[in-house]
Amino acid sequence: MLMSPTTSGGRYASYKCATARLLAWLTEKEPPTPRTVRAMLNAARRLSERCEMMPADVKASLELAIKLRREVHELYTSRVAQTNPDDERHAHFISALERVRAWLQPPSSKEERRDAPTKQLEPEAEELANRFELLDVEEGWDEVDESVPKSQMLVGKDVLIDGLTSKPELNGRTGYVVEHLSHNGRYKVRCGDEFYSLKPENIKHAPMQEAEQEQFILGEAIEFEAACLMLDVQAALGEVATAWNDYKNGRISLLTAAALTNACVSHAEHLASALEAKHPRLMSLSRVVCVAHLSRAI
Repeated sequence: MLMSPTTSGGRYASYKCATARLLAWLTEKEPPTPRTVRAMLNAARRLSERCEMMPADVKASLELAIKLRREVHELYTSRVAQTNPDDERHAHFISALERVRAWLQPPSSKEERRDAPTKQLEPEAEELANRFELLDVEEGWDEVDESVPKSQMLVGKDVLIDGLTSKPELNGRTGYVVEHLSHNGRYKVRCGDEFYSLKPENIKHAPMQEAEQEQFILGEAIEFEAACLMLDVQAALGEVATAWNDYKNGRISLLTAAALTNACVSHAEHLASALEAKHPRLMSLSRVVCVAHLSRAI
């Protein structure tokens, strides 16, 4: 009745272990270590062409990574009317993981695998990599939404700063466009922990860099950690509710229900304490919720 063994250390720790196992196997079979979605897809494709299949433990790790990524994605998208670029990137990455699974999972019969990489499927993998790196920047990926003013099309995008004379040290750095400032025609850009008001000619669309992609693949973002903790707390609350419902219906004793409640509370407190130790500003659940849901909007 308690949390499953795969998530007993929390969803974040489980995701980290799952992706580490997958990447370690890909590296062993097709070095070097894939640090981008494109590299991961290319490695998987080459392995499938050689008829290399995932062993059972790697397949289980990949399944777990997909499951946990999907849970976080659904947490973000279940209560919003429109997704943002981060949500789209999440969706494309999940699709990439599913493509790796389709190529490398052992066949269920002696028949040839329908999802083996072919010339017809290669463009699909290429598009997944392109979309993850740059989303809808390149022409031809998606139809332009004519209802969106041109001044708003950069909002929510990763950009490369270039051509600044007043602050040349910012040139070459990447940032995130928070909003368009209609009173002066500039864009409010977040670069690290600072915000800058930049002219349109000083920013241009930028793909996610290799190091950033590697961090994204491994889930090394405070927002992802916070979202995982929220899901863990929700699961613990569900376990407690189930325990007391079972007690009410005579399926378990009062002592068992109380013991299960204490175990769930201790588990949630342990995970929260571990997150706070790593990120001291996350000292309360309200701050965890803020980071998980609002940090992408500030």
